[in-house]
Amino acid sequence: MNKPKFSIKDYPGKYAMHCDKWVKSDVFCRYMDSVGREWRDGTRYIEDNPYDDIGSEMAYTLDVGTYRDYVSLGNTYGYTILEFDDFDWSKSVPESTHEPNQRQFSTGAVRDDATGKGRCDLLPPNAILKLAKHFEKGSTHYGDRNWEKGIPTHSFLDSGMRHLLKYSAGYTDEDHLTAAIWNLMCLLETEILRPEMQDLPARMAIMGENYD
Repeated sequence: MNKPKFSIKDYPGKYAMHCDKWVKSDVFCRYMDSVGREWRDGTRYIEDNPYDDIGSEMAYTLDVGTYRDYVSLGNTYGYTILEFDDFDWSKSVPESTHEPNQRQFSTGAVRDDATGKGRCDLLPPNAILKLAKHFEKGSTHYGDRNWEKGIPTHSFLDSGMRHLLKYSAGYTDEDHLTAAIWNLMCLLETEILRPEMQDLPARMAIMGENYD
């Protein structure tokens, strides 16, 4: 039985593509780039394939340029999961025309160029550790990953701004600066992975323009 050619036009709405191997994810990302799709932050698919973040459970949303493990996308976020192997990709994807740029170290070892992937080695470790303790505190009180279940973005913004005001006013009853950063980080993650939770009118208008 012949497999159908994949066309994103055939799958409007909440669909996600499960790719259980890196080579499959590479084909999918090149396809998305060939039809003019970008990641939610405007990055081209061929410039940043985050497969290694999740591995064999990786699934890419077709509607809003995000990714997550396919179990969560299906069970928690209501996506219909498509399987890469159910489609014929032989003529759907342009071949790679060049080898990836490489960087060479003084030892002679080489790695693919990391430009555009972010510099995790430049993250502030003490601030991140303090934030991790705040996540631990919340986990003890509300349970692991409570905020990931879905909190409207206005709630994160409201709480974050309130903590910043208390921090600037000199309140010392709790760590208001870390609490503010926690709210803003969760707001950012929610906007990336849970766009349906965005309820700030100006942001909704911008997202509508970019992803309708």
